[in-house]
Amino acid sequence: MSNGLMMKYGTVCLLLLWVLQWSAMAAENEKRQDYKCYLETNQGFKLMRFSWFESKVNEYLLTLPGTQLPRLPRDKPIPLYAKAVLECVKMSESFTLEEAKQAELAPENQG
Repeated sequence: MSNGLMMKYGTVCLLLLWVLQWSAMAAENEKRQDYKCYLETNQGFKLMRFSWFESKVNEYLLTLPGTQLPRLPRDKPIPLYAKAVLECVKMSESFTLEEAKQAELAPENQG
């Protein structure tokens, strides 16, 4: 291989490494955002809280149906799975669905 070709490959590799390192540092500096979601689960409708990176919220929402959720002490002793995401908002925002608003006001969801 000629020296010129080796220099080009070396430059491309260094540039690629720099881009990968920069994107890793950017992800490291991104803050998590708290969300509340009203979900349909295999155990009925539930209000769940999540902490997600804001840049990946859409990805999380798409992959949430079908995933196993953490079981709360008041849940049945069977695995809890998300069937559908009915609404998700930032913790500081209000739900628009009336059912989600009512679920949020329920005593078991306070605190």
